[in-house]
Amino acid sequence: KEPGWSCFGDTGIPGATAFSPAAPSSWISFWAPGGDFKEYPANTGMKIKAGDQFILQSHFHLRSGAQKSASMKVTLSLAPAGAKTSELKTLLIAAPIELACTSSEKGPLCARDAALADLAKRTSTKASLQENTLLYICGKDPRNPVASNTSECTSTLPSATAIYGATGHMHQLGRTINITYFNKATGASTTLSSRDLWDFDNQKTDWQPKPIQASQGDQIKVTCTYDVSLRSKLPEFRDLSPNYVVWGEGTRDEMCLAIVNYTN
Repeated sequence: KEPGWSCFGDTGIPGATAFSPAAPSSWISFWAPGGDFKEYPANTGMKIKAGDQFILQSHFHLRSGAQKSASMKVTLSLAPAGAKTSELKTLLIAAPIELACTSSEKGPLCARDAALADLAKRTSTKASLQENTLLYICGKDPRNPVASNTSECTSTLPSATAIYGATGHMHQLGRTINITYFNKATGASTTLSSRDLWDFDNQKTDWQPKPIQASQGDQIKVTCTYDVSLRSKLPEFRDLSPNYVVWGEGTRDEMCLAIVNYTN
């Protein structure tokens, strides 16, 4: 048993990064509220070699106070020896978040620069840089961010891919999330995952009936919408001052994330 360490976004270890545009993530699996045991489609699985090491990152919710102890259990189900199994990989598509305070909200953290400084103080200096990185990756101008209740990002596939499933992730201010595949040759689109009324406690993966055979140059887009006025209604925000919201891992922060499982 080894001691853990604090981290933001990913592990902080070279070669174990989470976000690389149009490249596989080092994620093996994940869990969020409402997610069941992660059972992959038949004849697929995550490749694990002898001697590989696992890093488990946990997000703790401490609004009700720190617990004296916490426990969790990770169970791996292995494919039988000799089974013909296709290697599943994970693609993360993250959109930048730029949510301004509502017209009825006032406070020092409603200024974007102050909110970024607060985010860095609460988590890591890396946290305040990640939003600008996402703006750049998603074709926005980090020097001139524009507040919007809609966040989106498109990723172009660098090679032929079989798409098996997708999961959307937001926090408490989310309203809708859609993950869409676009076929460049035909112009057709396919919904990989959609939540017309976001439920934080129902974040399950949507698996395709049959894998979608995507080609190099095809695209996957994630689109999220938010309602900042929910802050005045949800108990989670009762004791928090209003703030300009950017990408982050805390209660007062937000995410717009597509988690796509595929094979090459």
